[in-house]
Amino acid sequence: MPKLSYYSLFFSILAFCACQNPNLQNTNPNVKKAYFDIPNFFAQEAQNLEKGRNLSKTVEFNGKKTVAKVSITDWQRELSIFSRVDLNRNEWLDKYEKANFFDKNNSQLIHTRYTANDSSLSTKAVDIYYQNNEAQTITIINNIQNGLFEQQQYLLYRKNELIEIMQIQKTDFWAHNNYKVQIFLR
Repeated sequence: MPKLSYYSLFFSILAFCACQNPNLQNTNPNVKKAYFDIPNFFAQEAQNLEKGRNLSKTVEFNGKKTVAKVSITDWQRELSIFSRVDLNRNEWLDKYEKANFFDKNNSQLIHTRYTANDSSLSTKAVDIYYQNNEAQTITIINNIQNGLFEQQQYLLYRKNELIEIMQIQKTDFWAHNNYKVQIFLR
């Protein structure tokens, strides 16, 4: 990977993280949350995932793929890209439309979709899929635009199966970059 690509990837991830201000989060656990509590879900998942187990991790950058066995000991850090998406931040309340979808008998929730109703928000959509009233799959779509680049980010977490992060970066100055990471949890 060219040195410039590493820098552009690093700065794009840094820019996304800068958009996430943890001081503005609604962190009081006693307050009823307006939306699904994504940070709490991933904090629990970080505790439940087995530490030190050898996992298969695939990294693909602009079509070049690398597969390796990894041992993850800090799941909190590994899942932080998901847990930073907190729809219950004070400044994000009432900024998302919520749609619930039920099974054919209309008795069990199977899917919740949150869609941003404010174009300035970087998190555009969050989908949560349920099985037996328990969240099993979460997808997050982020989009960051500024005068230098546009970055689209697709996050997928499938409980006990897969973590996937796809990122597309478009700039006027450098070549477009496509980045994909998959960690297989089985």
